[in-house]
Amino acid sequence: MPNNIIGYINILIGFIDILLGFLVLSSNTKKAVNKAYFFCTLTMGIWSLSLFFYNNPFFISSTQWLKIVYIISYLMTFAQIYFALKFHDGIGKKLTTLLLSILTPLFTYGFYLLLVKNSVVLSTYYDKANATTIAEMGKDYIWYFLPIIISLFFLFGIHIAKGSKLESLKKKQTQFYWIAGFLMIVPLVFLDLVLPVFFSN
Repeated sequence: MPNNIIGYINILIGFIDILLGFLVLSSNTKKAVNKAYFFCTLTMGIWSLSLFFYNNPFFISSTQWLKIVYIISYLMTFAQIYFALKFHDGIGKKLTTLLLSILTPLFTYGFYLLLVKNSVVLSTYYDKANATTIAEMGKDYIWYFLPIIISLFFLFGIHIAKGSKLESLKKKQTQFYWIAGFLMIVPLVFLDLVLPVFFSN
């Protein structure tokens, strides 16, 4: 698929995500779960738009845009966890404390590797033959991605554990949530993990 077509798709998805979030939020701006859903769609939309600028750099280099993509990947993960907690009315103080004690140092270390040590994204270059931007990833990339994987297990666990107790309407809402989450996570894993690991120099 030509790079410009992928770029247009990224822009379209980005604006659709943000618009969807605004529509849900506007239906009831005081409802906590609506705010959490808006946070989810906002980060997803910005992530998709950032992917476009990674392949079509503007103002800053494609390397810097890729770092922004990875920062927003973390923000998307935070948003998904926040939404899950609000949607399911929390998981209890002890489990919340345990979750924070595990994820906080991992995400902090990931930010350190990405932004301070600079050992996640090393460089990027434009491949004219394939009309796309290629990233050279560092040795610490897998450590950056680890907290996202752990978060996915948590999200799956909380929806399974609490899903059976939901009313029929919320069960349908959970199904739609997982469909949307799947459509978001698959390209995230493919673009953020598979491609950098197998196609970087």
